[in-house]
Amino acid sequence: MVDAAVMGLKLDELELASLRGEVQEVSLSLNFDTRMGRGKVSVAGPRFSGLQGEALSGGVRWERDVIRLEKAVLQQRSSRWAFSAWQLIPHLLPW
Repeated sequence: MVDAAVMGLKLDELELASLRGEVQEVSLSLNFDTRMGRGKVSVAGPRFSGLQGEALSGGVRWERDVIRLEKAVLQQRSSRWAFSAWQLIPHLLPW
């Protein structure tokens, strides 16, 4: 089992490509024995290339061969974008 959390990380200081903003919270919990996991993210002032927003948040879930983006929301000054997705990844792990 793996659990990790990060709070208050300024992406500007990391110089990861053109990714900018402040990670308010990222958490991840993975159980490789059961092939399940969960995660969530919250970023203030996200910017990537030409995309800019006031806030970005989302959650992800892993259940065996399926990875789901449960809901991601990008809040911009005059608009709000929400999306979800899933991907079947057979044999992600060898067992």
